[in-house]
Amino acid sequence: FKRAFEASAAALPDASIVDLEWIAEDRTRARDAEVRIARRLKLDPAAVLLDYPAKTEMLGLDVLVAQRDGAVRVPPRIEGDRHERRVLERHVHLEDVVRGRQDHLLLVGDDHRLQHVDHLGDVGHAHALGMPREAVRVITPQVGGGFGGKSTSPQAVEAARLARITGRPVQVMFTRAEEFFYDAFHAAAVVKIRSGIAANGRIVLWDYRVYGAGARGSELFYDVPNRRIAAHPGSWTGPAGSHPFATGPWRAPGANTNAFARESQIDIMAAHARMDPLAFRLHNTKDARMISVLQAVRDKYGWQPGVLPSKRGVGVACGIDAGTYVAHIAEVEVNAKTGVPRVKRVVCAQEMGIVVNPEGATLQMEGCITMGLGYALAEQVRFKGGRVLEKNFGTYQIPRFSWLPEIETVLVKNDELTPQGGGEPAIICMGALVANAVFDGTGKRVWEMPITAERVRAAPVG
Repeated sequence: FKRAFEASAAALPDASIVDLEWIAEDRTRARDAEVRIARRLKLDPAAVLLDYPAKTEMLGLDVLVAQRDGAVRVPPRIEGDRHERRVLERHVHLEDVVRGRQDHLLLVGDDHRLQHVDHLGDVGHAHALGMPREAVRVITPQVGGGFGGKSTSPQAVEAARLARITGRPVQVMFTRAEEFFYDAFHAAAVVKIRSGIAANGRIVLWDYRVYGAGARGSELFYDVPNRRIAAHPGSWTGPAGSHPFATGPWRAPGANTNAFARESQIDIMAAHARMDPLAFRLHNTKDARMISVLQAVRDKYGWQPGVLPSKRGVGVACGIDAGTYVAHIAEVEVNAKTGVPRVKRVVCAQEMGIVVNPEGATLQMEGCITMGLGYALAEQVRFKGGRVLEKNFGTYQIPRFSWLPEIETVLVKNDELTPQGGGEPAIICMGALVANAVFDGTGKRVWEMPITAERVRAAPVG
């Protein structure tokens, strides 16, 4: 590839050939190269920008050797759609000037960050109004969960400005359409993977690049001698201009996208190797904690080995988030005429170190699985001409009670480890879990989330 690139570049008039391989892996050297290129071409250095990842992990990557020794599969790119942090409560803020004074402000609102006065400058109230923090009093009422959707509050600044102008109490309440328009969205992303397996079923190559979702959840717990993991950029927020709209946290930001890509690719390799997908995962990891949750979910589900696609509609996925290990098995039924997938059963095993509150941990797992059905099956935001087409829950579907499968959970004991996170890990695998089960049942691989009936019908078999 490099020789072909150099030959093509040399054929161009006034072309300069640069060693992109080492530039791409080192931020400091890449910037130095940008400056040198700019000087050579007599350009402003700001106009030259090379594509190098914000975060990279490399270990013994020898792509040519891995391609020679392994059966390399290059699939289409894997994509994650935009979705929102939707809550039933609309954003409401009431603001008033204190005793008629224009230099003091009383704020009552549902913004989670307002619970900490230290954050007032961050959310823009005191700063936006040119007021000292001590002049702003915050009263936070009891409100429902925000799941990232109440991290900012533009309507609060609007209410505060109006209260100062009028000298009277002002309440600003978003309509549902405004909630969708002014929200920040989960970052859309593209993941490109090259991977290879040897004749003995061992993974020998993992070349992974994620664009847009950040590095969270991209780490590899499978044993691969030649691997490269690069996130462009390193965070799901990204630098200014990397997304055409505001992005915000959605439960386990970025980890859902990376788990979807990784675990889908693992199943693709298992199918190519003609191995059972759960056995393939156990065959390719020495991580004791991952092995423990895979074995626990296998036993709880009553897993019967089979080669993909087995036509049973069962899927496997596993991952790590917040120091906690999870593994899922699901049974999914796909309507042969409509393509609508229905999740019938989900079993999840979670190892989170010492479990302080088993009942609370179980409820979090069940909540993650339920919420995860939304991004896996339906949640997406459509745009056209700068407009957000979703205006209410009529088109933006969230999980309903009628969607809920039978949910079973297992807490794997590990009292040798301090308590780890429990609020998000069980959600990260839901997209891959459903996609893998759909493939097992139909032979159709869906490359994008959500896994809608339209995408299932359009996907080719094989």
